[in-house]
Amino acid sequence: MKPSTLVSLLCTSAAAVQAAIPSSAHRNNLNQRSQQHQNQQPRLLHTLSPSHLSAQTKAKTLSQSLSLSQAAAESVQGGAIFTLPTNKSTITSITGTFTIPHALVPTTGPTANGSASTYAASFHLSIDGFPSSSSSSAQCNTGGAALRAGIDIFYDAAAGGEERPFAWYQYAPSSSAVGFANFSAAPGDTLKFTLSISTSTSSGAGAGAGAGVVTVENFGPGRKATKPIQTATATVVGGGQALCGRQAGWVVEDFPLAGLPDFPVALADFGTVTFGALGVGLDSGKKVGEKEFVAGTGLVDINLEAQGGRLTDCKLVRGGGGGGVTSQVRCARVVGN
Repeated sequence: MKPSTLVSLLCTSAAAVQAAIPSSAHRNNLNQRSQQHQNQQPRLLHTLSPSHLSAQTKAKTLSQSLSLSQAAAESVQGGAIFTLPTNKSTITSITGTFTIPHALVPTTGPTANGSASTYAASFHLSIDGFPSSSSSSAQCNTGGAALRAGIDIFYDAAAGGEERPFAWYQYAPSSSAVGFANFSAAPGDTLKFTLSISTSTSSGAGAGAGAGVVTVENFGPGRKATKPIQTATATVVGGGQALCGRQAGWVVEDFPLAGLPDFPVALADFGTVTFGALGVGLDSGKKVGEKEFVAGTGLVDINLEAQGGRLTDCKLVRGGGGGGVTSQVRCARVVGN
């Protein structure tokens, strides 16, 4: 799709980006607008398709950084994907922490300066759901099942600017994304997600027969709090579709808007997001360590020609010593090279 076509499909008159406002005032403003536009708030269509990360989409690794020309296949996902070696058992849980960014209007590229009416971005964790070159993983994950949870951010010019983030969970593709009950968050809040899959009813095809538990904890503004100010937990079922338990992802994604499924929404300018406190638990009771994590992790970037080419620059930031995973995944919003 040509950039002019995308802009014409998304285009309406949009206000310029407002200056940043203090956190407490911004939170109150979001609450008021949320009540006023509760039935009109935009929502993303949390699709699950192998085309999101086609076999031709090449991952950047620590030992080989690919240029945009080498990884020219389009992708709506950016971030890090860890694949468990075939000689290991299965992944049963993953964790990750990040601070919710503001949703802003891009200042460069085909969707810049309010040329689209709605901008959005999704940040989520996922167990499975990513295409694999491994024949064993591909066979196990034929149904494309994934357990995932995250947060969506929006800038809606028609509603007056930035909308309240939407915290959700999903067992894809058998169910749609569902909002966490009695849970709210605002830009600047630090969230921790924990995803766990059941092994008690394993079908033998993977890690569980379609059941999982997702938890989100809100530690409020900043990263210094040690106790969450709010927690929500949900149990999800997948209609009998078992997960493989071979992959874990910390992802930035450009989903389509609900009602407009044919193309991704204009990606919001989110600055930089860092996924930290990464954890991968195995059914053996052990956790994946730093060395194994780095060796098994590939990086991908959102790449959409209609919006200007490469839209994220995702990297692994190596951590120090200690047990478990110490690296972080950092994704910055960019346009082109």
